[in-house]
Amino acid sequence: MTGSTYHTVFGSIDHFDKGGVQIIGDDVRNYAFSNCFEIASKARPYEKVVFGQNQIYVLETIRAEGVSPWYTCAHDEFALCMLGAPSPYLTIAFPNHAPNAGALLAINPDLTPKWTATLQEIFADGCGVLIPADAQPDGSLPDGGTDYNHCLVGAAHGVDPDTGQMPSNQISDQSTSSPVVLPDGAVLYGGFTYYNNYRGHLVKFDATGKLVASYDDGWDQTPAVWANASSYSILVKDNHYSNWSNNLVGPYDITQVDANLAKQWSYTATNTDSCQRATGGGLSCTSDHPQGFEWCVNAAAVDENGTVYANSEDGRAYAILQGGTVAQSRFLVQSLGAAYTPVTVDGQGRTYTMNGGVLTVVGK
Repeated sequence: MTGSTYHTVFGSIDHFDKGGVQIIGDDVRNYAFSNCFEIASKARPYEKVVFGQNQIYVLETIRAEGVSPWYTCAHDEFALCMLGAPSPYLTIAFPNHAPNAGALLAINPDLTPKWTATLQEIFADGCGVLIPADAQPDGSLPDGGTDYNHCLVGAAHGVDPDTGQMPSNQISDQSTSSPVVLPDGAVLYGGFTYYNNYRGHLVKFDATGKLVASYDDGWDQTPAVWANASSYSILVKDNHYSNWSNNLVGPYDITQVDANLAKQWSYTATNTDSCQRATGGGLSCTSDHPQGFEWCVNAAAVDENGTVYANSEDGRAYAILQGGTVAQSRFLVQSLGAAYTPVTVDGQGRTYTMNGGVLTVVGK
């Protein structure tokens, strides 16, 4: 059998042909070999039985007969229902723990499907691009280090070192990212990737669901959009987390990119002081972040003039002008890590932001 030739054989619990071993010239992940119908025919009603594991995928069969008990699906589990009349239904569930199985779905106003775009293996910036391909088989590195986030010399160009496949954009349960529809009908989504030091990727699909651009940062954010003239710009937090290759941290930037996700400008966090409100309203501060603070905002805001509003782990809300200079900043309650709160600007120009569980409204 070749990779371009497929033959589908239908079956049921009452009538099935038990398969044998076949030599194939295709990716083995596309196939499953098991006697699932035979197993289901001998199982009790609604008894889940694992009948196959194909690398990282697990296959289970359930004989659906009579009235079922309540059942809660595990994470990322879906079912394929097979009816072989007059046989009872046979449900096959795929618990999907693969790091490359995400998708982005677009729906029309009448709730009918518009398009589906896969996030699987859509990048080519792994080994030899964002990750050095300089490790020897014994793990030694040219600089004498032992950090594992290096690819072997001769590794396939662009692959994810964790999977050996082209990198994928992951949808993480720990993320607050939401898709953003752009003025031209395109869609942005910020997904998660390990191999670029946890920075993730921002991807852009056009109005038909075609991948047209990506940016090397997207983790846990919902981008802001500034419509200007006949085009638009996109504002993202652009944090550089602890680097697996050299153990450096920072810089922590707010970055503006154009409609093609090409960088236009950045503002880098420079404050190094952790502060909190002291008795009497003053600030008590300690300089303990030499590389600055993360922009721990999951959704920045931008006004009609292009001024960007974002909060930082240093406990301040910032107003950043076009080009990347600070117009002003305001300390809120305390320096606090991993807040992941949004910023909103209302029709009167007032800014709404949270810090330490306190909602603050800053007047225009």
